[in-house]
Amino acid sequence: MNFINKIDLKEKVYGGVDGAVQLLVAQQSVHQGKLVYVARDDARMAQMQQGLAALDPDLNIQILPAWDCLPYDRVSPHAGIISQRIQTLSNLYSMARQRISELLRQAVGPYACPYISEQFDEGYNEPPIGPEDAMPLARQYFNLRKLSIYGGSNEIQKNIVAKTVLGL
Repeated sequence: MNFINKIDLKEKVYGGVDGAVQLLVAQQSVHQGKLVYVARDDARMAQMQQGLAALDPDLNIQILPAWDCLPYDRVSPHAGIISQRIQTLSNLYSMARQRISELLRQAVGPYACPYISEQFDEGYNEPPIGPEDAMPLARQYFNLRKLSIYGGSNEIQKNIVAKTVLGL
């Protein structure tokens, strides 16, 4: 039987009881917002994913599977693992960029998205409102929002192709 060796809920938890780990991780993700869980093997990773999905279906779970080969091995990793790792890293990157964009927009305030109806009139030649660096923030924010849509539509397309190939 595994017992919890060390509990410091602000930073790390080691060696939790197998059945209770999903509850502890779900509770910590609610309190901390973002959380990293490192599984010992693929079976425990799948068990954690299923448990968290059952406890909180709205939880954003990103899976980064381990490589299935050794460093300097002559065999390449499985294509599915490479694909999953690239997808996860891409999702993490787009979420970080979106968050940075949100914070910049909030820091600049109304200058991030000024709307001046006269700017569309012919002959309008006034200087911009607010700092020049703030002008493109709204455009960047809305452009970055579409990255998460690309990831979802990509997965839908992969599922359609897989079902067609497999005849499902």
